[in-house]
Amino acid sequence: TKRPGLKGIQIVHACVGKQAGVAVLKRALDSSSLLQDSITHAQWKANREGGRSEAVAVVRLDDVLNGTSLDALGWPSLAAAGGVGFIKIDVQGVERNVLLGAAATLALHRPYVYYEDSLLPEAERGGQLVYQMVGESAYECKCKADCFCMPKRRR
Repeated sequence: TKRPGLKGIQIVHACVGKQAGVAVLKRALDSSSLLQDSITHAQWKANREGGRSEAVAVVRLDDVLNGTSLDALGWPSLAAAGGVGFIKIDVQGVERNVLLGAAATLALHRPYVYYEDSLLPEAERGGQLVYQMVGESAYECKCKADCFCMPKRRR
């Protein structure tokens, strides 16, 4: 969907994950989640009561950001755009799935990565999620409730 006044931005009605397919998005009053168990706070679960569900396409960032997909969407090539420079992720605790589907993009482009850290399992907090994916030698992460990970070297 193209929106007037939003130059260079195109909205795609899809979810991002580790593998392409179809998933059920469970809507809530104040939050959404692809995985029913990823919302653990009692208040959020209460807000989900009566919420609607919707089947949506799931795409991998690595697939969407390849030249063939960009051409099909009518978007400029990544080379013309200067590559992928920034990825922001806020998916209510399933950040790992998004990053698994973006592994080649992270390795090739080394974008800055910003994501919500507070809903992740303890072992993945504090930048550990990114370090597990690409190694501590590639990124430096600064985290509180959110993580901002900076590539040590841009490609």
